[in-house]
Amino acid sequence: MRSNLRFVAATVLIVGAFVVLMSLGTWQVNRLAWKENLLATIDARIHQKVIDLNEIAKSAGDSGGVEFTPVQATGRFVAGKAVFFLATFDGQSGWYVYQPFKLQPGQWPESGRDILLVNRGFVPYDQRGNFEAGEGVASDIQNIEGIAREMPTKKPSSLLPDNEPENSSFFWKDGSTMAAALNIDINHIVPIFVDLGRPGEAVPPGTAPRPGVTQVNLPNNHLSYALTWYGLALVLVGVVAYAIWQSRRRPGSA
Repeated sequence: MRSNLRFVAATVLIVGAFVVLMSLGTWQVNRLAWKENLLATIDARIHQKVIDLNEIAKSAGDSGGVEFTPVQATGRFVAGKAVFFLATFDGQSGWYVYQPFKLQPGQWPESGRDILLVNRGFVPYDQRGNFEAGEGVASDIQNIEGIAREMPTKKPSSLLPDNEPENSSFFWKDGSTMAAALNIDINHIVPIFVDLGRPGEAVPPGTAPRPGVTQVNLPNNHLSYALTWYGLALVLVGVVAYAIWQSRRRPGSA
């Protein structure tokens, strides 16, 4: 009786482990398809002609509707205000400098939304103090070009630390809290971010913040992960098959 219970328990564990391994492999296959579609979308959008900000307004509320779309806007940077997003660029740790950009009338179709939060670019970690008040930018009316990015509706991962708006430090891009840290009514904020410049563009040496920091070369390791999980499932089957074969070879096992 006891041996039968051990056999049943072992069978349940083995079958359960096999199902889990196969499920993980299939999940990675699905993630592979999602990532390939995302990379194709990024590649198609990032190279298209720049369009006016108000042309993407209708798609701004759709998930993925405006991500990586090149846009242009006219207005002026608001001096004296900036918040910082922890980031890395070219292997160096530092911050993205987010600064409000006051739009000229007619830039966004929804009445009252006239402030765009612009990621001016990257500064090394120890140079943040040079941009606390949004220094180093012209305050006159200008036309800017950049890449549209969507505002997350929630924290992307529980592993990320909480934002510290009291210190103007952010670890995930919470648009409403960024606005509050800048003393701007969220109802005046255009519901997208814009990364200034285009990725890979030539930038004069010493430019700070360094624009063109949008990450478009996303890692895609899902195929190798899928093969790993499927491989482990195959190994499990092989081990079980070998154990059964060995047990049948022992004298008296029949």
